[in-house]
Amino acid sequence: MSLKKRAIIDEKTVAYVRQLAALNLTPDQIKQFAPQLSTVLSYVAQIQELDTKQVPETHQVTYQTNVFRPDVIDTSRCLSQAQALENAPQTHHGYFVVKSIF
Repeated sequence: MSLKKRAIIDEKTVAYVRQLAALNLTPDQIKQFAPQLSTVLSYVAQIQELDTKQVPETHQVTYQTNVFRPDVIDTSRCLSQAQALENAPQTHHGYFVVKSIF
């Protein structure tokens, strides 16, 4: 589909999408967006016409890799349950007691 064969997005379609997306658009904005969206879809149609059979799939263009570290628990930096609760103003069966928040 070339730019001459434009996808037609009319004001009715824009109004419908506005309703689905719960957007606050004025009638003037709807009139403005209809041709703009048609143009965008025309460009997408042009891209879809390209022959990409010889183009390898690309999933990472920066060639950077994630750096992970092992998830190891450092027990020297952990508090026991008793240590964690020792300064709590109120506890119950090994848990902090706080006011309800509703």
